[in-house]
Amino acid sequence: MSDRSFLPRLVSSALLICLLWATVYWSRTHWFACLLVCEAIVLLGLKELLALLRAKKVQVFELYTLAGGAAVTAAIFFSSFPENLPGDMVFSVLFVWCLGLFFLQAAQPSVDGATQTLFSSIASLLYVPFLFGFLIKINYMAGVDGRIWVFYTFAAVYAADMSAYLVGSLAGKRPLAPTISPHKTAEGAVGALLGACAASLILQRLLLPEFP
Repeated sequence: MSDRSFLPRLVSSALLICLLWATVYWSRTHWFACLLVCEAIVLLGLKELLALLRAKKVQVFELYTLAGGAAVTAAIFFSSFPENLPGDMVFSVLFVWCLGLFFLQAAQPSVDGATQTLFSSIASLLYVPFLFGFLIKINYMAGVDGRIWVFYTFAAVYAADMSAYLVGSLAGKRPLAPTISPHKTAEGAVGALLGACAASLILQRLLLPEFP
């Protein structure tokens, strides 16, 4: 990575960290703003994934998938806080969305690529909003301050990313998975693991001293 691209990445990462910190810190008192940030993250993630599918010529019902992502995120949020609605609501939203997806596909003039379209659409919804929803659940865990666990998780991930970049740039020689990401190296992967472990040890002392 060139220095010219590193500085914008550093600045954008710093801004995103500030947004993350503010969103999580005030997530209980300003929960609606937290919901909006979560929706924005999910929709941006879905748009990026759908763009990759489009580049591979995979047909997906994009607007319907984006709407489903927003609905699933809201269902997960409100099953956690502030209303604590039944968790079954999340699966009910997923079921209704899948039902609508099949009707959409059935209304198409051709069945060519139907299986790929259906599974790609469903996988998109599970991969982005459903998995992201676990962060929401962690943040609003009952009986503990889940915000600490969210900070802990993101700090470990950032430490892994930075360690992978530094070790990979300085000592990376053996490609890790060249067909998937040609610039990733085995040395960088080891650096990521060590960085995450080091961050975890430090954060345990600072944020979670009651845990061994």
